[in-house]
Amino acid sequence: MAAAAVNMARQLGTVLGPSVLGTIVTSRFPRNLHDRLVEAGIPSPQADRIVEGASHGGGATGVPAALARVVGTAVPRAFTDAVHLGNVIGGVVLIVMAVPAALFVRHKVHSPRTSAEA
Repeated sequence: MAAAAVNMARQLGTVLGPSVLGTIVTSRFPRNLHDRLVEAGIPSPQADRIVEGASHGGGATGVPAALARVVGTAVPRAFTDAVHLGNVIGGVVLIVMAVPAALFVRHKVHSPRTSAEA
């Protein structure tokens, strides 16, 4: 039963970990991009259209050349910020789970048998 419980926990972590972190990245990316575009001086309605296109895999077609440079630098930075947030959350979860494991899971040290005990 213990092996089955360990296997289930491992499978659950394998499935949930990447999907939760992926959800964090895909939900944070549009917000980061919108904020970066507005900071660069792009009006909010136009930034919304650009974010909508970038969120759905659209290219930079139809964007004026002056904005293409701003969008070209804002998109990778917004994505990188979203990935960093996902990594920080994953690291915090790792630390939170490692502390109880270190405190409550003990490895018993077995002393070697002497010839008199055998």
